[in-house]
Amino acid sequence: IELEHAPDREIDRQVDDRKNMERAIQTVPDERLRLLLEYRYFDQLSWEELAEKMNYSYQHVFRLHKQALKALQVAEQ
Repeated sequence: IELEHAPDREIDRQVDDRKNMERAIQTVPDERLRLLLEYRYFDQLSWEELAEKMNYSYQHVFRLHKQALKALQVAEQ
């Protein structure tokens, strides 16, 4: 019986993780940084796809991602 419920627990954990990520991303004040995080982590776009979709250079996407991660850290404090 325990093994039968293991997949359900894993799905529940993944749903909880996603909800936590969504809440954390919503704390980022800059909308474009939030969008970048959503594209990267929810839509799973590659860095190249992100750059194209957001009309930024590949290098600028990395700079923005770094800013977004810093914004998440500040929001946690």
